[in-house]
Parts: sequence; structure tokens; C-alpha cells
Amino acid sequence: MEPRTVAGELARPVSARLRRVPRFYASSLPQAGTTFLLAADAAQHARVLRVAPGDTVALFNGAGVETWAQVTATDPYAVRVGAARNYESGPELVLIQAIPKGNKLDSIVRMATEIGATSIVCVETSRTVGGLSAAKRQRVQRIATEASRQSGRSALPNVEGPCALLEAATFVARDSQRFVFWEGASTPFAPGMELQGHGGACVVGPEGGLSAAEVAALQAQGFKPVGLPLPILRVETAAPVALGLVAFHQAGPFGEREQGFSQAEVPKK
Repeated sequence: MEPRTVAGELARPVSARLRRVPRFYASSLPQAGTTFLLAADAAQHARVLRVAPGDTVALFNGAGVETWAQVTATDPYAVRVGAARNYESGPELVLIQAIPKGNKLDSIVRMATEIGATSIVCVETSRTVGGLSAAKRQRVQRIATEASRQSGRSALPNVEGPCALLEAATFVARDSQRFVFWEGASTPFAPGMELQGHGGACVVGPEGGLSAAEVAALQAQGFKPVGLPLPILRVETAAPVALGLVAFHQAGPFGEREQGFSQAEVPKK
């Protein structure tokens, strides 16, 4: 029986964004031509998808590098790595999120990753009820990894925190446009607003909202208070809506841009 091939040839891989192949996270990608074993979680996912020897899969390292690989064995799962393709991240897109109650942060991180967040900073405010333990932080980072895999991203967003609200500005570049979405703002974030910075950052408060004093302190750090052009939303809905507005009204393109092959990863003839 001829080996099954999902797509493409390994010598010149086409981005998994253009052709549907199974994608797996591998924090460390070896040189092209090398055979290595998939991590346990990736191998389990491959079993669920019934990936077989001869199939082509995509691997990404979470730092903007993606490669195609051919499955050579399944017990355990082994793959032979092809040439690497590099992706450059666009302008930064930072979500500064007050820690919500329960597991709401799970869905916020997942949707923020899909939208293209480069960083998600979890902050504590005067009205924060929820907390962020080390175990919970690790869980939402895994959620970000899985969301990156599913959405075709090669770079993972960093989940930062917990930290104080005003400390979050240290995670934002100086030339990024800064917004704090607040129900008490007199100016709505207009759908036609075009941002002029090289990136964007937005603050979303907890279930009880931010206090006027906290908003004033953020203003002193360059954050502009704006309202959502929608009725009052739950925090798990407001966060992706706010982030989406900042992302899609930025003057420059967000998202990853292909740079081409990494010569260091191309097999020697």
C-alpha cells in the first residue's frame, strides 16, 4: 500500500494556513532531516486524529517557526522534520484583563489568542474577586497553546501576571495605542476609528468594573478611556470584543507575516 500523504512535499512545505494538515506544538524543533519523537500530549492528539506513517503534519514552536514533517512511526510517534518556515509577528496586541471569577479566564484567553493577542496580562483591581494561582496560570497558558494550534498561529501569546493594575503598563510598548474600556467613558470607541500607533493595548475590568480612581491612574499612563458601542456586556464577552476592535481598526496589519525558509534548517545536499 502506498503511504498516505495529507499534503505537499517536505522539501518545500506550504504553510498550514493554506492547506489543512494536522498541527502540533513542539517547543524545540530540530534541524531539517532529523527524526524525533512527538511529546506525549501531541502524540495523544495524533492518535485521536488517526495520523499514520507517511502522513504529513505541521509543527510549530510557539516562537514564530513552523515546519512540516513526515510521520515515520506511530508507537511511539516519530516524525522526520522538513525545512523550517519563519513568521514575523505584526504589531503587538496586548490584553490587560482584570482576573474574573471562576473559569471565565479560560474562554477569554482562548478567544484573545484566536484574535491575535501577543500578550495577555492578568491584573488585580480593587473589585477583583477571582484569583490566579500558579496552577491556573499554567492551565490558561496551555489553553493559549491549543488555541494557537487550532487557529494556525506559529507564535504563542505570553500569559503574564498576576500583577497590580498599574504594573501592567510595563508590558506595553511606548508607541502602542492604549485604551481602557470603561462603562463610564464619555467617548465610545468608534467603529471607524483608525489607530496610528505601531500596536495596541486595551484594559478590560472585572465583573464590577473599574473604579474612577483606577481609570484616572491609567489615564496618567497614557490609556484613553473609551466605551464599547454596544450594551453592557459580560466580562468574558467584553474582552474579545474590545480586543477585536483594537486589532481590526489598527492602521498596520496585525497577525503573522511569512518571512520564508530558515536556511539554518534546510537539509544540506
